[in-house]
Amino acid sequence: MRIVYWNIERGYHPDAIVQQLKALDADIYLLCELDRGVKRTNGVDMFTRIQEGLEMHGKYIREFEEIDSIWRRIIPW
Repeated sequence: MRIVYWNIERGYHPDAIVQQLKALDADIYLLCELDRGVKRTNGVDMFTRIQEGLEMHGKYIREFEEIDSIWRRIIPW
């Protein structure tokens, strides 16, 4: 069984992340720092986008909700 643990840094580049995860060909992926519907990633649900890209089922647990900050920047797509 192959397990991959990766802090994806909020998932700014979901298509590249999905391609890399597919290349790793794991049975289980443990991903940290996925944004879901927040301003800095343009409201995209990174969890669902990656899950669908991998064609896998997943579970999501929120550790905390980050408060908006002027120190965070929106990454252009």
